Amino acid sequence: MTPPGERFLGQYLRVSKRETPATPAPKNLLPRRRSPSHRSLVCLSLALLGVGCQTVPVAIYDHAVGPQQLDVRRYEARVALDVANKSVRGDTAIIFRFPSASPRSLRFPRNELEVDGATYEGHAAAFRIEGDSIVIPLPDSSALAQERVGIAYHSTPLRGLVFGDRFVYTDFHTCHWMVCSEEPGDKADFALEVIAPARYRVIASGRLVRERIDASGNVHSQWEETQPYSPYLYGFVAGEMIEAFADAGSTKLRLLGVAASESTGSLRRKFAETARMLTFLQRRAGVPLPHGVYTQVLVPGEEAQEKSSFALIGTAYLDPILEDPTEDWVIVHELAHQWWGNSITCRDWSHFWLNEGMATFLTAAYKQQRWGQAAYERELKLWRERRAIASDAGFDVPLAYAGQYPSLRIRRAIQYSKAALFLDALRARVGEGVFWRGVAIFTRRHAGGTVTSSDLQRAMQEASGTDLAELFREWVYP
Repeated sequence: MTPPGERFLGQYLRVSKRETPATPAPKNLLPRRRSPSHRSLVCLSLALLGVGCQTVPVAIYDHAVGPQQLDVRRYEARVALDVANKSVRGDTAIIFRFPSASPRSLRFPRNELEVDGATYEGHAAAFRIEGDSIVIPLPDSSALAQERVGIAYHSTPLRGLVFGDRFVYTDFHTCHWMVCSEEPGDKADFALEVIAPARYRVIASGRLVRERIDASGNVHSQWEETQPYSPYLYGFVAGEMIEAFADAGSTKLRLLGVAASESTGSLRRKFAETARMLTFLQRRAGVPLPHGVYTQVLVPGEEAQEKSSFALIGTAYLDPILEDPTEDWVIVHELAHQWWGNSITCRDWSHFWLNEGMATFLTAAYKQQRWGQAAYERELKLWRERRAIASDAGFDVPLAYAGQYPSLRIRRAIQYSKAALFLDALRARVGEGVFWRGVAIFTRRHAGGTVTSSDLQRAMQEASGTDLAELFREWVYP
């Protein structure tokens, strides 16, 4: 749950992963631009979320937040892009169930959404705006196994959508272009229809179900994500793009780039190492990539964002690979998230280090086997320098700290850099083979689910036959 007085998603801006301690976040990566809007029904379903944990006969310190008040089972969203005005009009259906003791009202973050109407089970429903929340009172009781609410809206949000020259894409802030829960542990299936100019190609979470052109010349692109993901991982890209393909064993790699600045040849050169990276990460995970097709979308500027089944990567981070092939961090990091962060997701934001620390560490581990020990040592040096940002500020908190952070840079110093340093220390403590066995146990056991820090501790203790409580107390638990 977001710490009181702090909206984590609003604060979590995607700054450069290679940022040095002295460098502030680039201005063009501060809160994003524009708009969504769309009109229709929303369907929402509640059911208590639970992830089984294996009992370990040693001390486990689990600081997870309590059960979700709302378990959303599925989102069905439709967004119509107004490219000229950089805005959207849309509707979201949310399918859910309430715990029996829950109050009979729904509350979702409003962000910049202007609500046009609401429905409950297909009938008009009352709603009200309270501060930055959309509140929908519901009937006192329901015999339905799952319930459905719809919200229609229009918007030109400050975050969530990035409009460029002949392209639009979503970034981290999903709940700014559709109605959704901001809790990472509230994973749900997702269906999305994007309405865009006919000349635009659309890529979105999951798989393409249907595409058609309407009488007005707009393309309606319908996508379905049948695996449950956290809402911040939902997304789409629409634009005039060129496309190339490559194979990585049983996985098909799709490469997309904005047509004005890329060619199929340049895409293949820039992403030439993806298949090798996929092989390495799949071996460490012990489970295959969650989707049979993985799409990498190259966009202008500075962007590095994982989504379910695809990743957004900015040219500013990727183009240096043409001169120095060891500058491959952004491809590995976002690919690693398909397992650690996407398939296996932190149950609440205090355990976010499991998402970003694992992806950061796995990036260095890949570079170690690809480019040698010196490349790994360079990553360690960067992590130590970045962690010093928090130490110098007197804010070197445990990894599972659930309170407020004084700045985004300090949060990143902990949840990316200190987290990666901890995984390096854990690797040294248990040994190479045991460490990777523990990573595979952790990944296989929790694939498709949510985790807390204690889940990783259990997996590592099982792999090593060792009580690691002291090490986890030192680094992880408040």
